[in-house]
Amino acid sequence: MENHTELLTVLKELHNISGLRLSIYDTHFHEMVAWPPDHCSFCAELQRNECALQMCKDSDKHAFEKAKETGEIVFYRCSFGMNEAVAPLFSFGNLIGYLMMGQNLCAPENIREEVWAAARPYAVDEAALYKRLQEQPLQDPNKMLSCMHIMDICAKYISMSNRFNPDKSDLPAAVRSYIHRNFREQLSLEHLRSVFFCSRATLINTFRERYQEGINQCITRVRVEHAQKMLEYSRQSINKISTECGFSNQNYFTKVFRKKTGMTPTEYRKALWEKEGRTDAVEECTDSE
Repeated sequence: MENHTELLTVLKELHNISGLRLSIYDTHFHEMVAWPPDHCSFCAELQRNECALQMCKDSDKHAFEKAKETGEIVFYRCSFGMNEAVAPLFSFGNLIGYLMMGQNLCAPENIREEVWAAARPYAVDEAALYKRLQEQPLQDPNKMLSCMHIMDICAKYISMSNRFNPDKSDLPAAVRSYIHRNFREQLSLEHLRSVFFCSRATLINTFRERYQEGINQCITRVRVEHAQKMLEYSRQSINKISTECGFSNQNYFTKVFRKKTGMTPTEYRKALWEKEGRTDAVEECTDSE
């Protein structure tokens, strides 16, 4: 995943509030970015056992699948009794990953006994595992609930701001869809890069590879195609149409339109209307050169 500085900032701030580890996973359950980088000392020690590690992964996967199914944050206890939570992340309505918070112990005091009973059979170094468990702080249940609410807000922020988009195979389609919806705006490569949170090179190369045209070419083509429809079916002035289609001014619109069609906007409209036998008068506005 590229350019995850902002994501790390979000995870660090949430960690400062909760004291818990935050991580982001892709849809294949691969961890992409996390803070702190390492798991809590108890989990790290326990997962030295391959069987225990697989049990942890299976527990997380089950929670991920439930979050995917419900579209909501899921609070759960892992196979060994540690509390965790996972929230789905979306981009343009599509599931693109998960935000996870854990691992921690909540009151009552005897929770350590329950965790130890479940984890002890998998200990590689029983003394070390027991020590790590005793070092784990107990979280107040109310604080954990508050942290979950904040985590849910962060997940929605990451989704709405499109700050995480690991599936580069879908990037070109998402960019093209965005252009078709927003061609009236002053689009630029830098703007699209910030929207899709990817590098300039990734944006340009993946789009051209998929559609055999550059992004700026696509923007211009979409604008001209829309202008053609407006020239045929509306009586709006050339200047108004140029603005509606996202061109900076009428002169530039005329220049681009003539390059693409071989005619100025007024000539194009007149030719269409004459072909269709329409008696409507072409508006008095002329093409500025």
